[in-house]
Amino acid sequence: MFRPGYEFGLPRAELEKIPGFWPDIDKSRAEAKRLLAEAGVSNLKLRLVNPQPREPHTPAAIYLMDQWKRIGVEAEHVQLETKLFYDAHASGNFDIVMDFISDFADDPSAQFDNS
Repeated sequence: MFRPGYEFGLPRAELEKIPGFWPDIDKSRAEAKRLLAEAGVSNLKLRLVNPQPREPHTPAAIYLMDQWKRIGVEAEHVQLETKLFYDAHASGNFDIVMDFISDFADDPSAQFDNS
């Protein structure tokens, strides 16, 4: 939940024990490919659904799809008008859904606020 380096975040040494959090991106991508193959989904295809407006959703989707492609994951990008997006969200008609909630602080009170 917390950015690396923040006092409540995991220390770098702990983060680097988690696959994919290594400083060597090539090593992390190779491990991602290996894990996908081990799970039997080396040709994984996803449906990424996000709402209009284009900003910031489209650039974020393009970035995600580029990163997934680098580990062999293909994604279909479906961008829907607000009502259709929330219908898809409620019905589970997606593999991945993107909806931004931008945390304004690293304070745990703000991060875990359920109000």
